[in-house]
Amino acid sequence: LLLLPSLHRFSTPTPFHSQPFLHTGAPFLSLHLSFTTGAEDRKYKVWDAYGRLLFSSQPHHYPIMSCSWAPNGQLFAVGAFNTLRLCDKTGWCHSLDKPNSGSIYSLRWSRDSTQVAGGCGNGHVIFAGVVNHTLEWRNFVVTIIEDKCIFVEDVVNGLTEQLDFRDRVVKMNLGWNHLVVTTSTQCHVYTTTNWTTPVIFDLKGTTTSAIVLAKKGFLIIDSVLGLSIYSYEGRLVCSPKYNG
Repeated sequence: LLLLPSLHRFSTPTPFHSQPFLHTGAPFLSLHLSFTTGAEDRKYKVWDAYGRLLFSSQPHHYPIMSCSWAPNGQLFAVGAFNTLRLCDKTGWCHSLDKPNSGSIYSLRWSRDSTQVAGGCGNGHVIFAGVVNHTLEWRNFVVTIIEDKCIFVEDVVNGLTEQLDFRDRVVKMNLGWNHLVVTTSTQCHVYTTTNWTTPVIFDLKGTTTSAIVLAKKGFLIIDSVLGLSIYSYEGRLVCSPKYNG
């Protein structure tokens, strides 16, 4: 039995039955109001805010010891004995690693949702990064192959480029003949006709939550500073303010 706390101050928690075994991985809430649970039945499960089952995994070899949502609500990690899984918000597994770590008892994400750390039964702390994120636009395919490296492929002309960065890549978006990449400290703006000399400017915020592209400019959403609209030449156009 799990108790789901309400966001209303004077409301009582909502109980719901999840798994008929001892819970080893505490539930975590994502931005999409979904929960994950792990238990001695060796399964991890995804639930909605009303306690309805959305996904149930196949049994693992060992009990699920930990689970944790990324702050962006798109991914969550699952830990077990010598096992680390990366899953999307629907529950499907996209990556399986077998570190020599013993049981992974605790998982915590970085604020930008690009790295996860795990506390292990052998006394070590493991770190993992999210890579192989791919975007497609017209004849271009862009993939994060390492935490500081992006691979660009023109599938029509057979051309490729490797873009290296000083800091870890946090977000990227492709469209309107531009690739916009934010790292932990800078923003890089590329055109699809020139991959060697991007426009680079420093970011004042700490964590980019999203990048939205338009015909004449783009929007960066920062978890601290809020909204900032830039031209593709790197000029700050405005910073819209809103209540809430």
